[in-house]
Amino acid sequence: MKEIFIIPTTHTQTVNYRSEDIAQVIIQINPDVIFCELPMNWNETKSDDVQQDDQEGYALKIVQEKKNIDIVNVDLPYRNEIAQSLNLYSLESKIESILFPDNPDCLSKTHKKLIQINENIFLPENKIEYTYLISARFKKLVRKKNRIIKRIIEKYQRKNRNDITIEHKLSDYFHNDIRENIIIYNCLQSMRVYNRGVLLIGAEHINIINKLNKSGRGFIKGKVFI
Repeated sequence: MKEIFIIPTTHTQTVNYRSEDIAQVIIQINPDVIFCELPMNWNETKSDDVQQDDQEGYALKIVQEKKNIDIVNVDLPYRNEIAQSLNLYSLESKIESILFPDNPDCLSKTHKKLIQINENIFLPENKIEYTYLISARFKKLVRKKNRIIKRIIEKYQRKNRNDITIEHKLSDYFHNDIRENIIIYNCLQSMRVYNRGVLLIGAEHINIINKLNKSGRGFIKGKVFI
């Protein structure tokens, strides 16, 4: 059966989880193709001008210096243009200001809990590394974070009587349903000509492997590299 290994990323370099770590995992897997969480109409991953703070892009550059592997962008084409047409970035900025207020006086116990868990997700006591980002502990923290966010949003809606809950659902649906399903579809289509792939994707897309295995049952096995 064909295989796609999921490699979670943090998108930007961190002190303890850098492009070199991601590149090392890719090299050990030795894939035929690398799928990237970038719109299909982009070509950035194929550029030699990649900046070192671009975690995935720089990892690919390191890998390509050792072995020429096909790179395929699999995210929703014209992702940013579609998001802008939905006014999504403005809505998400508004939601962010509700979840993480600038004024310390606005911080409720629930807000403080969210800030704490957000820090714990990417700044744990132990070193951030590939194995941590695929761990049950990491997934549990992300789910807990999402439950707290939902609680804050619902409380804000009740107090201010507006449609912030619907706006939050739109953002969640766009990123965790539409985009994830497009990514999975494009990976499956491309794997018709490959046998062993790697998917680089943001670590908080914790359900992507389950969705991949459900959609690709009998054809593709989604895995993590241990």
